[in-house]
Amino acid sequence: LDAMALVKLNVLHLHLTDSQSFPIVLDEPRSAGPVDPAELGRKGGFFSSSSYSSADLRYLVSEAKQRGIRVVPEVDVPAHTLSWGKAFPDIVVNCRHQSSAAQSPTDIPALDPTKNQTYQVIEAVLRSLVDVFPDPFLHLGADEVRYACWE
Repeated sequence: LDAMALVKLNVLHLHLTDSQSFPIVLDEPRSAGPVDPAELGRKGGFFSSSSYSSADLRYLVSEAKQRGIRVVPEVDVPAHTLSWGKAFPDIVVNCRHQSSAAQSPTDIPALDPTKNQTYQVIEAVLRSLVDVFPDPFLHLGADEVRYACWE
């Protein structure tokens, strides 16, 4: 953050999750539903010692704000979600049979749009992020989706 401020960069695009790991243990959102988003961080991260809590992220946002830096969080959906399946296996579709040899196996899984639980998990994550990040923008990735997976 200090280096960003020094060279007058004022937006930190924080890529929080990817297929390999979901390293954030989010607090349950204020308007809690049937899904605890902290499960993603507890089960989908590499290690519990290498994850960020909501308090850690709030501290980062506070420090950034003091330096005139906005923090825009990114959570990759609907692709790059292998880590989501570690906590909620029913919401991820494995499209391995649809892939080409050039594709990485970790990029193949995507969220299953036919399951209600998928939307419950996404909503819980987004509500939790909104509680942590005051910026009006949130990046959802939406790249490298294997649309054939949903056919």
